[in-house]
Amino acid sequence: MFVDLDDFKEINHSYGYETGDKLLVAFAERLAQVFPSGTLGRLCGDEFIVLLEDVPDISSAVVAADRLNKELDAPFALAEGEMLISASVGITLSGGSGTSAPESLLCEANVVMQGAKKKGKSRCTVFDPGAESTTGGRLVQESEMRRAIKEKEFRVYYQPLVSLKTSAITGMEALVRWQHPLYGLIPPSEIIPLAEQTGLTTHIGQWVLKEACPQVREWQEEHRRSSPLTLNVNVSACQFQEPNLVKEIRKTLKETGLASPRPQTRDHGERHDARRAYHNHVEGAQKYRNLPGDG
Repeated sequence: MFVDLDDFKEINHSYGYETGDKLLVAFAERLAQVFPSGTLGRLCGDEFIVLLEDVPDISSAVVAADRLNKELDAPFALAEGEMLISASVGITLSGGSGTSAPESLLCEANVVMQGAKKKGKSRCTVFDPGAESTTGGRLVQESEMRRAIKEKEFRVYYQPLVSLKTSAITGMEALVRWQHPLYGLIPPSEIIPLAEQTGLTTHIGQWVLKEACPQVREWQEEHRRSSPLTLNVNVSACQFQEPNLVKEIRKTLKETGLASPRPQTRDHGERHDARRAYHNHVEGAQKYRNLPGDG
């Protein structure tokens, strides 16, 4: 369970941080009374974690959360006077979403706790692993993807481009993969839709470009040749809407010392309908074509 006190900032604002700290201590003591056999922890600020073992089903967990909120009906007796505080609770079960990874469970419970807060005070919400299309499901996915970026779980794989005339490698295509700690290697067909849903397409696309350019330059320096290796990077239709797309490409090329790209017709993330991409992103594509083709 992810437990967050409601309107705790108002306590700090009205009574000061010292009183707020006293209330946190009193709340932690009451939390221990409600869950004497549970494992309790304070995450940060007014956020607490409760780990309950041997919970047979989600209904039992909800009953436990309701028991906490009933106990909070009684005021806390502090030197400054009696204070009432409620809590919003997010619940998830180990194995209920297909994983028992602590970071994933924490993320799920946090997301549904935020949903509980939006419904009002003293609420309890349960994570539904089947509700991938809900806001909660998307937030869990987004949190997982942001964690993956932070933990450097994305990988760039290089597919060689071979000349049919000479059988020589003329360039590379950079393809992104996600090395997930639980689900293994996730392909672009799953990464790209998820990135688009969570609004992280541009972030990941920029990361791929910054990873691939230095690698290709290193290969070019190791294997001197009459013509430089080309680098193909998939650009999603969403990225064409970004006003700074060309600027970011120029910046990366300058930093890595690679020549500017020759404009090419790409598959826009390997999944977009060509006609729709054309009508929606002509302006962005035109900006891309304006890049100097000296490489």
